[in-house]
Amino acid sequence: MQLTRRTLLLSSIAIPVLLLAGIASAEDHPRIGLIFVGASWCPVCHAAAAVLAPAAERSGLDILVASQDGKAIKPWPAFVDARGNPITASIHAIPVLLFIDLAEGKVVGHIEGFQSPGQYLGAVRATLQNAVSTGHG
Repeated sequence: MQLTRRTLLLSSIAIPVLLLAGIASAEDHPRIGLIFVGASWCPVCHAAAAVLAPAAERSGLDILVASQDGKAIKPWPAFVDARGNPITASIHAIPVLLFIDLAEGKVVGHIEGFQSPGQYLGAVRATLQNAVSTGHG
């Protein structure tokens, strides 16, 4: 998996973004980035990540993995420590997938939890479509 770095500015905090192949084509949603917030010990986070990672291989959306316990969330070896970060401070249940308008630097959607692969990927597609229909992406 090829990793490159960019900077995502949110609330005047620079966060390195790992450019991974994401859920949908980056050409379709060039202004949308994703932040996957979870923890290494969380089995539901691992289930969501196992679905999101292969989908990420097929596109170019920006995905940042933010760990609430400061440890890698498999299958992604790279992450940022989310502890104490104001962007993730209000998240109390994991996993959460945040949709960020990269041009505006704000959260434009989110998905909490994980039920099944089909439900999860459907929710990702629907959230992306909603973001685009409201002028983001």
